[in-house]
Amino acid sequence: MDTALLARTETGLLFVIPWEGQWLVGDTDIDWPYDPDDVAHTSADVAELLKRLNSQIFKEITPGQILSVFAGLRPLAADGNQADSRELSRTHTIATPMPGLTVICGGKFTTYRKMAVDLIDIVANDVSGRTPRSSTHKIVLVGGAGFSDRKARRENIAAEMGWPVERVDRLLHKYGSCIDDLVTLVRARPDLGVPLTGVQDTLRGEIVYACSHEGALHLADVMERRTRFAMLEPMGGAAALREIATLMQEELGWTDEQVEVEIASYASLTSVDGEIR
Repeated sequence: MDTALLARTETGLLFVIPWEGQWLVGDTDIDWPYDPDDVAHTSADVAELLKRLNSQIFKEITPGQILSVFAGLRPLAADGNQADSRELSRTHTIATPMPGLTVICGGKFTTYRKMAVDLIDIVANDVSGRTPRSSTHKIVLVGGAGFSDRKARRENIAAEMGWPVERVDRLLHKYGSCIDDLVTLVRARPDLGVPLTGVQDTLRGEIVYACSHEGALHLADVMERRTRFAMLEPMGGAAALREIATLMQEELGWTDEQVEVEIASYASLTSVDGEIR
């Protein structure tokens, strides 16, 4: 899965991107006039995307093949004259409405470092000589330092751990050089080097790592944000739910009652067809 599709259809832009062993299809761009806390997709959104997708491929995709659907809000900066959100710029805007207060609006997650640079540099200019300009572009993200070395040694790591090279590639993509910490966990507890049952190739150690190194405190933290099983697996990853909860229980010291509460809480967030509520 190394090919993506980007096309302009009669009803809008379409992208199909390989992601974590599945395909990510998007997106819609409509106004949301309701409470931001209640944002959700609609059946019309799904139908529209399927229409765009099926206009570009030979074999029709049906609603039953969709694993999950998610929706979010994007803040856009407007001057009040545009009637359609599609007419608005996707870039961020910075303003100083009063002395000592500089604000930023618009933008998106994928440009957060650029947004930070622009905002901090403007603020720094107002504090003459006392504040250095932003240096975020020089800061390596967690897992970035030493990544190239681990990548070059991928086959050695695979041989040392008895893993397929493809697994090491996935772990490097997910953890970067922090793969060292995961390897340390597995060497101390070989049972953590075994894949979970019922889901795509994910090691038991990745669940423990999520708790010990990534701050996961609840089952939903792991299922939605650390492994993405909520979106990537049928039934939101239900096949591995009990095994994951047991691993978290051992790591976090949950009681049996807490395990059942966590499972029930996660089940309430995920409907039977894997859609995130």
